[in-house]
Amino acid sequence: MSECEKKIHEEMQERLDSIFPQLDSLNDCHGYYSDYNRNSTFQIFVKEATGLDLEDLIEEYEDSGSDESFSLWLWDEYGDDIVDFVNEARNEFVSELPLGVSKNLTYRIELSTGGPQDYFELDWDPEGEYWVGGSYHYLDWGDGARRTFGGDLAEELAEAFGIEGGG
Repeated sequence: MSECEKKIHEEMQERLDSIFPQLDSLNDCHGYYSDYNRNSTFQIFVKEATGLDLEDLIEEYEDSGSDESFSLWLWDEYGDDIVDFVNEARNEFVSELPLGVSKNLTYRIELSTGGPQDYFELDWDPEGEYWVGGSYHYLDWGDGARRTFGGDLAEELAEAFGIEGGG
């Protein structure tokens, strides 16, 4: 794997982890939340997530007589509320991520459909009314590859195949 492939794999995984965090414990939830709310201490986080002061929760924990640690007890008792709270914060964070959203129309020109299969995909921007680019796909039995290209070649291919942008 090339350095660029390693880097893009790592960057994509990091983005996916920030969009779809694993919230399997109190620690996971607090860690995720505090990554985006730097001023949130554990005490503030617990109050915001449960609606209760940490001191009140500790008293409730002590009164329960639980053999579990406080963190495990808190997770058992309020885990659903905490996950809901963090998911709400995550939704807000994720909604602010995109700088913009673009819509492209993709034309697929299938050249062969059985092993091996190959086809072109040409991407048209309906707002700007130009060919954005495209890709050539080659799929052999159990393997495949894709090569991308720019708008100039996409436009030439669209003309060759008699495709007018926008359908």
